[in-house]
Formats: sequence, structure tokens, C-alpha cells
Amino acid sequence: MLTAAADFLHRAGRFDLAAQLWTEALRAEPQAADLLAWGSLHHWFARDFDTAEHLALRGLQAGPSPRSAAAELTLLLVAVAAQRPEELTDHLQGLLGIQQGHEFRLFTYAYEALQSLSLANDASPWPYYVTALMLLEQERLEVANAVRVDFEKRCEDPRWRAKLDEVFAARKP
Repeated sequence: MLTAAADFLHRAGRFDLAAQLWTEALRAEPQAADLLAWGSLHHWFARDFDTAEHLALRGLQAGPSPRSAAAELTLLLVAVAAQRPEELTDHLQGLLGIQQGHEFRLFTYAYEALQSLSLANDASPWPYYVTALMLLEQERLEVANAVRVDFEKRCEDPRWRAKLDEVFAARKP
């Protein structure tokens, strides 16, 4: 019941209240991997990045295999927000490897979060980098190419531009 209310509050843009409800749900089941993972994501949206990262890591440790896609998404978003690009690839591969298109809600949350990061810091290339890779995974090549242009406008590091070029080249028929 609390988790459904938290999702409703999230959709209403009340991220702080949604995170509080996830915290309340975790009081009842503090080791529940699924609650830890989804709670971490809601704390990320409430901009409580430290708690989000902590809960995601706990969720990954507590959970069975395969790893939690929600926890991987949280760690990916924490890395994007903190501008730690060296962590992006592993978390994105973890998310996409688990995800396989099963949880539409996660991709919706991911795109929403990445858009908010790009609006908060227009100069950062990392939301665009991750968005382009996610769009490629969903085989939305035209949109991914448009996002790639935005990434290239913001990223002058030739290593990261080359990494993205490699991924795009591998996707061409």
C-alpha cells in the first residue's frame, strides 16, 4: 500500500514525499532487496543522492541474482549526477543486461531523470551519453543520433566521443 502511494506521489512530482513513504516501507522490511532498490530510486528523485546510493548498494547486496534493475538505474543516475563517467558503462550494462525491456517503468524513470539532469546542468554531456545509449538499446536510432549530436556539442574529450562512435558503428546494419 505504501509503495503504491509512493508511486502516485512520484507521478505527481512530489518526490520528497514519495521517498519518505519508501523509507517508511523499509522500516517494516529493512532487508527487502526490492524495497531497497525502488526506495533508492525514489530517494534519487528527491535529490538525496547519498541515501539513494547507499540504499541501492544495500539492495544489490541483499538481493538474489540477477541484480536489481532499479538499483542499477539508481547507481547509474548517481554517477551521471556526480559526473563520474568512468562508472557509467558498468552500471548501464548492468541495467540493460538485467532489463531486457521488461520493466517499462524503469525506462520511463530513467528518461525523466536524465532530462532533469540535462536541464539542471546544460553543459554536462553525461545525461546525453546515457540517453543515447539507452535509445540505441531500444533500437530508436534516429532519436539516438539526435541525442548524440547534443552529446558531441558538450563533450570535448576524444576518448568518450570515440566510445560512443564505436557503439553507434556496431549498431549500423
